Amino acid sequence: MNEFPRELQEVFRSYREAMPDPEPSVNFTPVLWEKIEARRSSFTIMRRLTHGLVSLATAAALVLGVFVIPQVQNRRALSTSYAEVVAEEGNSAQEIATAFAAPLTPVTGVPAQ
Repeated sequence: MNEFPRELQEVFRSYREAMPDPEPSVNFTPVLWEKIEARRSSFTIMRRLTHGLVSLATAAALVLGVFVIPQVQNRRALSTSYAEVVAEEGNSAQEIATAFAAPLTPVTGVPAQ
């Protein structure tokens, strides 16, 4: 009842041959921890680099948002309307009226003749 099929027993046998049990010794745990720490150190370097780059990007975004963008923005362009800009260009009142006039033909989908 506890017998495995022959194919599965072969898989287990080949696994045992490929991965023998480690011999227990006094240095087993320290050697194991050395291997773990060696693997961790490469990830630690990448993690520190990533945290540094994220901090740098955050600082750059704050500097841009607080200091640079308000200096670059043209306050006149934000406070004037399109009609005021057109009027300042020296256009006549008739040109301004036609710029803002509604179309004379109704939107019916049929071209005007």
